[in-house]
Amino acid sequence: MTERQQQLLTFLIESYIDTAEPVGSKFVVDEGSFDVSGATVRNELRELEDMGYLTHPHTSAGRVPTEAGYQLYVRELMPRPKLKAFDQAFVERITETDSDMRLKQIAKETADIVSAAVIISFDSTRIYYTGMSALFSQPEFQNYAETVKMGELFDHIEDRIPSIMDQLTQVSTAFIGSEHPFGSATSIVARRIGERGAFIYIAPIRMQYSKALACLDTLDTLIS
Repeated sequence: MTERQQQLLTFLIESYIDTAEPVGSKFVVDEGSFDVSGATVRNELRELEDMGYLTHPHTSAGRVPTEAGYQLYVRELMPRPKLKAFDQAFVERITETDSDMRLKQIAKETADIVSAAVIISFDSTRIYYTGMSALFSQPEFQNYAETVKMGELFDHIEDRIPSIMDQLTQVSTAFIGSEHPFGSATSIVARRIGERGAFIYIAPIRMQYSKALACLDTLDTLIS
């Protein structure tokens, strides 16, 4: 993949994450910082689609990322994020001294920042989740069937947590689509908490990966 194709893919994925709208070549030319013609952009996007990183929704001329596109973006193209200054205010509101309560407060404070639900597994018998309104406000859940599927997932969340635990470390990691057991239409960003616990963000595959990773990367500071 050429450097320009990497830049185009990054721009398209970040635009789609922000808007939830398929991205067309005209938008890329008008809004991106690419000194190339519309024909060149169309050719490059077609090549990225042939590589498997983009696809066409049936009803749109624009393109959206595939699971492979998100995987490449998160692991190779996206800089390791830091929490932006405008989001740092939540740190100052983390006041609980009890560690379990502090984790719950962090979950509540960051669910809206990440536009995700948050699952905390304290151990095999104690599971807490919050942020359902942030999750279900996403455009993907305007589809009733997808909402029902996600509701059923949370009804049995304690059965799914053990299957992800072996993949988690104290390093924040993104698991995209089919890489995790919570449903291929979603992604999770997660890390271990202590020996038996986990802190997990779950959102549609069009996820705010940068913000989720940044929030989790601050966790050691917030709970120390």
